[in-house]
Amino acid sequence: MNRIRPLFILMVLIAFGLITLPAFAQTAKTTFADLTPNAVPVLGVASRYPATIAVSGLANVYHVSVTLNVTHTFPSDLDVLLVGPSGATVMLMRGNGSGADLANRVFSLDDCAARGLFSASPAAGNRYRPTNSLSGTSMPAPAPAAPYRNELAAFNWAIANGTWSLYVNDRVNGDSGSINSWRLTFYTTSTPASITTGGGNPVSCSAPDYDGDGRTDIAVYRENTGDWFISQSGQSGAAMFVSWGAPALNDIQAPADFDGDGITDVAVYRRTSGEWFIRRSSDLGTMQVPFGAGSASGLGDTPVPGDYDGDGQADQAIYRTTTGQWFVRTSTGQGVQTQQWGFPPLSDVPARR
Repeated sequence: MNRIRPLFILMVLIAFGLITLPAFAQTAKTTFADLTPNAVPVLGVASRYPATIAVSGLANVYHVSVTLNVTHTFPSDLDVLLVGPSGATVMLMRGNGSGADLANRVFSLDDCAARGLFSASPAAGNRYRPTNSLSGTSMPAPAPAAPYRNELAAFNWAIANGTWSLYVNDRVNGDSGSINSWRLTFYTTSTPASITTGGGNPVSCSAPDYDGDGRTDIAVYRENTGDWFISQSGQSGAAMFVSWGAPALNDIQAPADFDGDGITDVAVYRRTSGEWFIRRSSDLGTMQVPFGAGSASGLGDTPVPGDYDGDGQADQAIYRTTTGQWFVRTSTGQGVQTQQWGFPPLSDVPARR
């Protein structure tokens, strides 16, 4: 007779809000939006300058993220400045985003993203750090004058209730577009910070972070079922359940930020075949990468993913327990890097966080 797994029942009760898991502090994720398109001319300020969002009911904000929906024929012409009720100013993007046309391109700005915009065209659904490539110049009045902060941590622990203003300016003649919509996402906690000034206590952007709030999430991978159970720190421990893994094929957990959006991706390394199976957080797309020696070879490969080339994306990497060799497949296209670092006769194992 089939038996229903007790933990599965518990997860269903949690998902429907019938049971709440205890967390280190009561946290919440709240989003406010301006859904009215804001036209940007070929030269000069947007039609609403500023566009605004009214925020209320928040206390103890420890992390802020901004999402933009942009249409523009040369986005590097844009200056986008965010001003909070506390008076703090953060330049979200200026002189970056490339010259490639954007059409209803949705992307986010977040301090915990793995990389800035710079000259790259923002990918749909991805996250980037605020990036100001032309610092020092003030935005047209009535926007506040420079200098501007370049980290959203300027709003951490500051006053959040009130009017938030988005100033958008096209500084180069010839191209136009629109900010179709923009959203503010706030993470709040029941535990006040010991420092109350804005930006005085930014989050650490620790990993593994499966919900994007900058804090480490508690998570387990059940090898005999291939299920992930994640307690999301940004939502008072709200449970995230992901079925990703094949017990019969000897899958082992290998989470990391493979798409460079600053959020940990669920991933497994298949020991029977030496393949990686990755579920990207940026678009929920999947990747299957053959890299490693299957169990039939007897080489004892262990997954050790990480950002070995410093480009903001985790690389597939393995440690060969039988030889003490490291093999890293870099995301920057440098091929496979090999290094001898370990001595199996003395039972060396990879040191990982």
